[in-house]
Amino acid sequence: MTDKRDILRNLQAQRDMLEVEANCIAEELQSPGIDGAPPAGLKDPLVDKEGYPRGDIDIMKVLEKRKRLSTINYDHKEIMTQIERLGCLLFSYYFNSFTYYYLL
Repeated sequence: MTDKRDILRNLQAQRDMLEVEANCIAEELQSPGIDGAPPAGLKDPLVDKEGYPRGDIDIMKVLEKRKRLSTINYDHKEIMTQIERLGCLLFSYYFNSFTYYYLL
């Protein structure tokens, strides 16, 4: 059973790393640009009111950051599903062992 606990710890470490990276990316996208330019944002349009690309941001960099954030969110969801399943499995194992021990 310690093997499953090690897997759970590894998954939790991966989750923590993804959360830190996601927070850094979100903070970078939501911080004001150079000379007080409005931030690119997580979902804000990358064009101005006339439909031209915004000149105050690096559009390719913003697109890369948004793509990475989307990938992180998907990976985070998958890891959380694995953690939930493994946590339920470990809990049921310990609960059944505890119940069996005290019913004897």
